[in-house]
Amino acid sequence: KILNMDKTKVIIVSHGLKKEIMSVLNTSYPSIRSALLFQTNTVKAKIIRQYALEKGGKLVELPKVG
Repeated sequence: KILNMDKTKVIIVSHGLKKEIMSVLNTSYPSIRSALLFQTNTVKAKIIRQYALEKGGKLVELPKVG
């Protein structure tokens, strides 16, 4: 029997890229973290995710915990 497990998305980037995003997009580290973890879905969060993916970030799906 296979369970239908929900997935959660996350974008994996290097610390250096997070620092670049902070500088280029003039945003805070908490904003970047919540955007890359798909915890926020604001216009700014979408821009952060798009920038991260264009600069080599990897979108992965993980099983939801809890």
